[in-house]
Amino acid sequence: MVIVGANMKRVQMFYSMPIYGLNGNRRDKMEIIFGILNAINMGGCKKTRIMYYVNLDWKVFKRYMDFLERHDFVEKDRDGRFILTNKGNALLEKLNEVKDILNIDLEHAY
Repeated sequence: MVIVGANMKRVQMFYSMPIYGLNGNRRDKMEIIFGILNAINMGGCKKTRIMYYVNLDWKVFKRYMDFLERHDFVEKDRDGRFILTNKGNALLEKLNEVKDILNIDLEHAY
């Protein structure tokens, strides 16, 4: 996929957002995306439940969800719950592989 023009600016803005956890340590985007995908994978959820699970405020959470929806990693089902697409499942598997290689605990990073 080639990203040009206004879309490139949005992607650059997404990757430059600072995110901080409750203890003040900065969480990287991979940890947050992993948390969102993991929450959705555990069972289709609505936005509020995912937001609480990943411990993000609404404004930041919306940016991540918009990004994941726009790039077809997640979609809504008929009941308005979010589910992972095939692309989202593949990303979650890859993030799990990275987590295993780095020997880090992303599930408790947020």
